[in-house]
This record gives sequence, structure tokens and C-alpha cells, in this order.
Amino acid sequence: MGQGSGPTRRLTLAERLELQQRVRSGETYGAAASSAKSVQRLLRKMGGVKPRTTPRSTLRLALPEREEISRGLLAGDPCRTIARRLGRSASTVSRDVAAGGDRA
Repeated sequence: MGQGSGPTRRLTLAERLELQQRVRSGETYGAAASSAKSVQRLLRKMGGVKPRTTPRSTLRLALPEREEISRGLLAGDPCRTIARRLGRSASTVSRDVAAGGDRA
């Protein structure tokens, strides 16, 4: 089963934590250690790597805004009225409606 090139050595806790931190900071598995598959297995055992949180662009509609659009459409409001209520461009609301259907 083990087809490594030499004797295996268990990583210390400090080494495991360092690997986890390096991968969490954006390094690839291969760059973080000599064996990417070993790192994947190790991190899976340790509970994985917390996904990086990137801030959502303010140009994108948030879920509450989409819900407001849905409620406005159900009430029969035109896109311009809904957009005015949200403080958004009418084209933004119209594009969202076209992309997702009427969501009704």
C-alpha cells in the first residue's frame, strides 16, 4: 500500500498546525508540503480548513434585497418602484428579475 520513497515520519502537532495555517492562508497543498495528498488527508482528519471569507461586492444584491424584489413583484409593483425603494438602479432590479424569473 505505502509506496513512499523512504521511511515515514509522523508530523508533530506544531508541524500539523503550521501546515493547516499555510493552506488556510492560500498556499496550495503541494507548496505547503512535499506530498499534497498527505496534506489533504491530514487536514481532513483535523476537521478541514475553514474557508476563506471574502467580502461580497456591494454591487451584488443581498438576500434581503432579493426578497424585497420578490415581494414587490407579488404586489404587482413595477421594477422602477422596487428599485427606488431599494435605492438601486432600475436596470439592476430588472436584470435580477430576468436572470431569476419572477420568483413568484
